Order: sequence, then structure tokens, then C-alpha cells
Amino acid sequence: MVDRKRYDIAASEDNPLGYATARRVSDVLTYLRKAFEEKTGLLAYQPIVASRESQGAVFYEALIRIPDPKVRIIPARDFVFLAEKTELGRQIDCTALYLGLTELT
Repeated sequence: MVDRKRYDIAASEDNPLGYATARRVSDVLTYLRKAFEEKTGLLAYQPIVASRESQGAVFYEALIRIPDPKVRIIPARDFVFLAEKTELGRQIDCTALYLGLTELT
């Protein structure tokens, strides 16, 4: 379970850095929820190459990228720790699967 006090904006008001951190996490969660509801994520394809052969990519791994309202990509480091402890991980997987299947059609 996520440590609510760690990310509670009201609990961090006495510490400016803590407040800014909690606010950023809150904003990121808002952007992520909206992106998952609207299915506005993007897929970035990373080539996977065989170490013994130099014939190019063996396959491509699709990585989900979520833009914020200014169309900057939210770094995964800003939300991966939450994905491991909340329902966010399932939402990421479902959205990535939806986007991948949509590209195949």
C-alpha cells in the first residue's frame, strides 16, 4: 500500500520540498488517470537485438509513454514506484495493450 502521509499535500505543507514533491506526485497521478481514461498514451518501440548477430532488430518492445498537458512525456521514474503498489500497474498494462491492438488494426 502507498504511504499516504508521504504523498499527502496537506501533511507536507510545513516542508516546502515535501510539499513540492507531493504536489508533483499528485499532478502526475492526475495526468496518468486522465490519459488512461481517454487512452491518450503513446507507444515507443525499442529494438531488441541479438548480441551474437548484427542483422538488426530481432523484435521491438513497445513501451508506454504518457504525455502531460504540455505534451512533454512524463518520465517513468515519476510513476513506476506507484504502479508497483497500486492499481496503476494494471491500468498501464491495459492501456498499453489497447494501444498495441489498435495499431495492429
